[in-house]
Amino acid sequence: VIGQAQTYMAKTLQEGIKYTLIVQNSVDSRVMSSFRRKLAKAVKDIETLSQTAEETRYSVYLIGSIEDLADLVYDAAETVPGMEGIEQVLLRGKSITFDSGM
Repeated sequence: VIGQAQTYMAKTLQEGIKYTLIVQNSVDSRVMSSFRRKLAKAVKDIETLSQTAEETRYSVYLIGSIEDLADLVYDAAETVPGMEGIEQVLLRGKSITFDSGM
């Protein structure tokens, strides 16, 4: 059991913890692309799972807590014109949801 836990922790530290980031009201795809690029500089990896005008879903890999991810989202959004009004609306487990403010 200890060996399995060590293996799991080593893998987690190498790849990061997988979180789901949801941004609601993501009507402007160019703004969302800029946001993704800014956020990608601060996390291990980010993948777009789905994107519609209503919401965009990302898988984000990060070494840190979900609260750290929330801080990174706010930091990235501040630098993207059009996303200054982003607000957190839900936090559940390893999933965090924001309203883009657009």
